[in-house]
This record gives sequence, C-alpha cells and structure tokens, in this order.
Amino acid sequence: MTTASGNGVTILLLATFGLEIVEAGGALALNAARGGRSETAVLLARPES
Repeated sequence: MTTASGNGVTILLLATFGLEIVEAGGALALNAARGGRSETAVLLARPES
C-alpha cells in the first residue's frame, strides 16, 4: 500500500488473532521500509475456564 510516488503511507492494523500479524506483517514491514508508519493493535481473547 503506497502512494503513486512510492512513498510509504500510514497503516493501522486492528487484529483479533496473532496469526493476522503474520499474514499482514510483510505489508507492514514493506511500508515501514518505504518510510511509512505501520501501527498494530491486537486483542487476544480466550474463553474463561
């Protein structure tokens, strides 16, 4: 996800499972390498015992 000039953009990833970070991590890293800002928030939930 970049602008037409190839510069990075701001990306916010809201995830509910850790695996989503793995699946989208490449795009977040590429954006950061291009000077963009990548932010992530993960909500980990489990059933109460």
